Amino acid sequence: KWLYRCAIPFDRRIFLVWQPEWVIETSWKMLVKYWTDFYYPISDDLTVCDESLQWALLFHHEDEVFFGTNAPRSDITDHSGVLEPPA
Repeated sequence: KWLYRCAIPFDRRIFLVWQPEWVIETSWKMLVKYWTDFYYPISDDLTVCDESLQWALLFHHEDEVFFGTNAPRSDITDHSGVLEPPA
């Protein structure tokens, strides 16, 4: 549900990047539906973005996920200035 609440259109083409030479292009819908098949906590770091580079997701190998955007969105910014997905 967390990925779904990021409000990225399901048909958006995205890039999944593990290493500079390990990249897959797919749709946002495929990532939301099968994210556990794309990301393995403990061993993987995964960066997800689209061609606009206006937002990115970082799945960190210590089981943390970060979402950031270039667009100012006061509805997802907490008091520390750290961006969080919409509730």
